[in-house]
Amino acid sequence: MLTKDKRMSKRSFLLKIYNIDEVVHSIQEIAREFSTHPVILDIAIAALNTTNPALYIYEYAYNSAVFRTDLTDDQNIRTPLRLLKDQEANCVDYTCFISACLTAANIPHKYRVAAVNDKYLNHIYIIINNLAADPVIGQAQDGSDNFENRPGPIFYGLENKFNFK
Repeated sequence: MLTKDKRMSKRSFLLKIYNIDEVVHSIQEIAREFSTHPVILDIAIAALNTTNPALYIYEYAYNSAVFRTDLTDDQNIRTPLRLLKDQEANCVDYTCFISACLTAANIPHKYRVAAVNDKYLNHIYIIINNLAADPVIGQAQDGSDNFENRPGPIFYGLENKFNFK
C-alpha cells in the first residue's frame, strides 16, 4: 500500500510491503502525477530543446542527486520534487524522477527490474530504445559518494543513440 510517510516529508511515500508489482505501480503513479508539475515540465522542455533529450534528462537526474540507500527496510519513494530537494536518491527514486521527465517530454520508456530475490525488488532502472538509463551504476553503494568524488555518469550508448527529434 502506498502511504505518505509522516517521518519524512509530505512528498515522500513509504511502501510497507514492497514487492515488485507494488513498487512499479507506485513509480508509474507518482511519475504520471508529477509529469505535469511545472518544475518537471521545465526540465522536459529544456530537454526537448537539445539534440538529445533523453541524455539531457539522464544527466539532469545524475547531477541532481547522489546515491543513498533507504534508512529502513521499508521502501521509501521520493517524489521527483523531493529528489531535487534532498539531492539524494536510490534506484527507485532515480527511476521515478527520470520516468516523470520522460513522460512530460513524451519519450517512450520502460522499467527494468534488474535483480530480484524471490518476489522483492533489489534494483530497477529505465530503458529507452533498449538502452539502460541507470544513474546508480558507478556510484559507491555504501553511500560514501558526494557531488565532488563521483566518477561521472556512465552512459551505455545514451550519448549517441538517443535522438528523439
